[in-house]
Amino acid sequence: MGVWKESFALVLLLTSLLTSSCQGQTASEALCAAQMNCGACISASPDCAWCNDESTVTDTRCRPVSAWIADDQCRNVTNPPSRLVVQRNTPLMDTVQVSPQQFNISLRPGETVSFDVYVRPAENFPVDLYYLMDLSYSMRDDLENLKLLGQQLADGLKAKTKDVWLGFGTFVDKTVDPYVDMAHLDDPCGRGLCRRPFPFINNLPLTPLSNLFVDKVNNESISGNLDFPEGGMDALMQVLACWDEIKWRHDARRIVVVATDAGFHFAGDGKLGGAVIPHDGNCYLDKDGAGGRYREDVAKRLDYPSIGQIN
Repeated sequence: MGVWKESFALVLLLTSLLTSSCQGQTASEALCAAQMNCGACISASPDCAWCNDESTVTDTRCRPVSAWIADDQCRNVTNPPSRLVVQRNTPLMDTVQVSPQQFNISLRPGETVSFDVYVRPAENFPVDLYYLMDLSYSMRDDLENLKLLGQQLADGLKAKTKDVWLGFGTFVDKTVDPYVDMAHLDDPCGRGLCRRPFPFINNLPLTPLSNLFVDKVNNESISGNLDFPEGGMDALMQVLACWDEIKWRHDARRIVVVATDAGFHFAGDGKLGGAVIPHDGNCYLDKDGAGGRYREDVAKRLDYPSIGQIN
């Protein structure tokens, strides 16, 4: 594989509307002169600089840098430059595909800093793919399709990289009113068509054995709930927080695929069912069985996560 070089320019823009009645001033001079303190001065434009000498004889202490240099009327000028400092730059290798990895940029409004990023795609880079599926009743056709395509999904990923681990999880919603029918909790669809709803089950932690993924998918059955939004945020939080239980690998590209046909409940919605405590972002799998399941007693107390927590 070759190495790609990409160049970037980062610009922070500040738009100001300024009306000046002064004659003979350039737009830059007028913009700087309107600033009353150091912070406002250096934020107004890269051309502006602040004089720290209170005894300066000029009308304003904020002027273009060129003006301070030209008349030499200030000995102590604040004019911080934009800068980029590379903090981590591990050389490209099989498990490092982008260089540099971390840098710190201090950028004044309106100024530009350029930097290069080197990319080298690695062959057979490890991939962890966790398939998270909504098992509410409206997803019954999608579940059947996944059963038909499960092996193709595994084979397709292996065609891209030989080092792929697959995992499988399912969710419905919190098992309290008004999200599920508490009067028919064990048979939410009637006539024995559906299983009992649940917040989240880690059916299969990540594994290199694709046949286990196919088996788990084929053995799944549909469930049901009442309202249109689902409990996917609860499930996503557990997939992200339960690192060891999901068996994420540190050196792999980690992917979560969410299959659903509805929106999610999020922070604040839990109050309808008595889950008033904000979610703390911790793992709450009961570890009962192969992968564990989100504890229903916790799901009934903790609100749904916010979008910010998932990010």
